[in-house]
Amino acid sequence: MWSMSRVTAVSTIVANVTVVVSLTIAVLSYTSQIAQTKRDAAIALASEFRSGDLLASQRRLAIELAKLGLGRFQGIAIERETIGDIVSNLVSASATPDEIRQDIITIVSYFDDVAICVNVGTCDEPVIRTSLGETATRYACLLLPYTQKIAREQLLEGLGDELRSFVDYKKAC
Repeated sequence: MWSMSRVTAVSTIVANVTVVVSLTIAVLSYTSQIAQTKRDAAIALASEFRSGDLLASQRRLAIELAKLGLGRFQGIAIERETIGDIVSNLVSASATPDEIRQDIITIVSYFDDVAICVNVGTCDEPVIRTSLGETATRYACLLLPYTQKIAREQLLEGLGDELRSFVDYKKAC
């Protein structure tokens, strides 16, 4: 038969194992919940890009860009300063230059927010890069030369800085 001290020892061991297993399950559950929250935040941010004001901004800008016929320059390397001049002329020639300028600022600001979300770890980076990475790069290469030009005159210092690092602007553009 088991003595009382032996029963107490076994009970203590079982209790300790139960605590360790419970803590392990709690930690795994917590880390899983954090990962899910990051994925949800990334999906919500990506969905935001395809709806509402951001979608309207993209459409207005796309209409203006279509007038330029940029497709003919595909595969040709164009200097950043030239791209900035092209977009600046596009904005000036638009029927609604203030609206197009604001659309550009809205799009670049959105991607700055996306980059911040990834940098601080509140968004799942693989989800963001899969859903928005290529689009972010295209917009960065097209719009950052322009926003860099207007940043000082419109008190927009820092606009595009996060996007620039997110897409590795020097290499990508």
